[in-house]
Amino acid sequence: MNRQLFDYYRRTPARRKGFVLMIMTLGLMFFVSTVGLGVDAGVSYVVRTRLQAAADGSALAAARSLNTSLDINSQSNAATTTGEAFFKANFPPGLFNTTASSTQMQFAYGTTPQTLSTFFITSNAKATSPTYFMRVFGKESVPVAAKAVATRRDMNLMIVLDVSASMDTTQVNTTETACTIMKNSAKSFVDMFSNGRDNIGLVTYSTGSKLAFAPTTSFSPGVKTAIDGIDCEGGTNTVSGLKLAYDQLTALNQPAKLNVIILFTDGLANGIIADFPVRMQNDTRYGDGTSNSLYPSTTTLYNMPPSACQDASGKVFGQAGWNPFKIGDPGAGATNNTIRGTIFPNGSNTGGTGATSGTYEWYNTNATNIGPSGTGCGYMTSASRFRRDIAYVPSADIWGNSTSGYRTNWDYATSAVISGVDRFPSGHPYQDQIRPDSPRALWNVGANVVDNLGQTIRANTTLNPMISTIGLGGNTGQPADAEALIRLANLPVGYGPTNNVINNSSYNATRPQGSYAYAPTSAQLAAAFNKVASFVSELAY
Repeated sequence: MNRQLFDYYRRTPARRKGFVLMIMTLGLMFFVSTVGLGVDAGVSYVVRTRLQAAADGSALAAARSLNTSLDINSQSNAATTTGEAFFKANFPPGLFNTTASSTQMQFAYGTTPQTLSTFFITSNAKATSPTYFMRVFGKESVPVAAKAVATRRDMNLMIVLDVSASMDTTQVNTTETACTIMKNSAKSFVDMFSNGRDNIGLVTYSTGSKLAFAPTTSFSPGVKTAIDGIDCEGGTNTVSGLKLAYDQLTALNQPAKLNVIILFTDGLANGIIADFPVRMQNDTRYGDGTSNSLYPSTTTLYNMPPSACQDASGKVFGQAGWNPFKIGDPGAGATNNTIRGTIFPNGSNTGGTGATSGTYEWYNTNATNIGPSGTGCGYMTSASRFRRDIAYVPSADIWGNSTSGYRTNWDYATSAVISGVDRFPSGHPYQDQIRPDSPRALWNVGANVVDNLGQTIRANTTLNPMISTIGLGGNTGQPADAEALIRLANLPVGYGPTNNVINNSSYNATRPQGSYAYAPTSAQLAAAFNKVASFVSELAY
């Protein structure tokens, strides 16, 4: 205001009063507009905050709905419907007097080497927020937008199912076997994953292992058909099933994906595949329990001569140059005078000497099949007579897994350490070697090779595989080994069947940690599968 104008208003009281009133009016208009702008901005902020929360939830809900065995297009359509429904539930039309609220779902795969196996789900939300004060200036509404991105990492998932004979037991208060209940639970488990994106494969194991369904992204309905075809019989050669599943992951060789093994069992690991040395010395060991046998008692020590196996030239022990098995002979191991096969304890009496059985690869094999080498072997007339031919259990199985480990001189019947259970005593021709004639030793060997293989799998820093485990109790024989399954899952601590605390001495915080679920009876088996499925699914986001 120039000097002349100021003097004009200053000359009379009336003029001065008008001047003050004009200044106050201008100030009030400025104050009202400022307050109005603040109020409208605050309303817009509240709208955007709620809009962002709805967008976040819709993106995550859409991502989770991809976990179904539908085809990719059906999954995307379902995910869009789910995301939009979730958005409307959290930001209903007209909320805060808004208009035109909506979200648009977008789906895309990563394109960089680091994101090739990652699926991105984007929720683009928008709404129009009204103004209350600024409309006097002609601004009746403002647009508000929010964006949320959820990611889902694709998986390579190998399901490993125990299909041993104990699973064929009819369950209490039902007409179904544990095998049938397990199959139904496994089929529901499969539905938690994404057909067309996740690789899913199936391995079954009993006395041996089988790739029942090779891993593929087109797993539905094929893997369910394979599950339906399962028959439960035989032993519990857990290490062979776990190794076969791991081999599938290494063959896929996809580090960007989440690599997972899910292992289910109802009992103790009790078989190993190895190259067993032929017994070539007189020694003292337990009998084989075979009827009409020279050594009928499994609780009595007998003086036994070396193996009766004949070599290719028909020579037996005591004859110069006796060489019962050579590399390349059918049934021979990777070195001379070894026999390749599976060894496992027979029966549930793990606390006593009991009986041990030979292998499915040896038993019922005759001289015509195996060639001249092997004629006269004890195992050829009875599986239990393998102990007459085998000197001891070697230090590792055929895959290099140590037969020694955390289970040493352990007695399952008493849950105690008993000195001298595992190895031949001092002064014995095979002293300090693991006994093949003591089932307690073989239970321990079975647990050790599985545990050592688990450590090898988790040590793979390229694929970073994770192992999750499910145990079932209530069947015949010993229940699932809670400690062994907790160790496989790499949990720092877990709980046994009686809610007893189990501390894991092998826990490694730097390696992938899985989950463990225990079902006391088959009635809780579906819940155990669901628990593990939920855990694995959470890792994908």
